[in-house]
Amino acid sequence: MLAEIEQQAADQAAEEAKGQLELFGGLLSSLADQRGTPPRHEEPSHEVLTREGKPFRGSWDEIVRMMRDANTAFVGRSMQEFMATEARRGYSLTGVTIPTRDAESFIRGSADAGLLRIVK
Repeated sequence: MLAEIEQQAADQAAEEAKGQLELFGGLLSSLADQRGTPPRHEEPSHEVLTREGKPFRGSWDEIVRMMRDANTAFVGRSMQEFMATEARRGYSLTGVTIPTRDAESFIRGSADAGLLRIVK
């Protein structure tokens, strides 16, 4: 009989603790919503303009992806293929070597070569 009473008390305490945790979690969630906390790991937004004045906005990777997708010759090809081909084309036009190790260096190199303008 004593074991049953102890079990009931333990079950009741566990239910109360669970309710308190749920309440606390809900309170934290509502506070975070009220503060308008930005999503984690959000990359900064950038904007570039092509020579033709076409704007592209987003992270560096998103911008290169949009540039690739805007060029129908690169449908189904990788971003690395796009950057390498465009870097060769840029070199033939300007004589400036454009790096292709990542999207940011590609865009910055293209801007240095005068093929793009980084707005932000």
